[in-house]
Amino acid sequence: MTKILLLGLGRWGVNHLRNLNSMPIELYVAEVGAKQLEPARKLGLPEARLTTNYKDFAGKVDGVVIVTPAQAHFALCKEFLEAGKTCL
Repeated sequence: MTKILLLGLGRWGVNHLRNLNSMPIELYVAEVGAKQLEPARKLGLPEARLTTNYKDFAGKVDGVVIVTPAQAHFALCKEFLEAGKTCL
């Protein structure tokens, strides 16, 4: 099964969360604060797939959906692309 990391649960991130959660994938979620992970908990994602440090899951996933503030996109995309991961 494809493993996807959703990075960010802000305004757009929760929309991605809802859509990704409905797909046949193994979904992981990272957000800077534990409280911001609440939407993922409400959807029933296991705590083992939630983190406040995206690097916890970076090596475990096939791809990443980056939904962070725009100024962080380049560095994050570069990091994941150099690791051979698919990025959106």
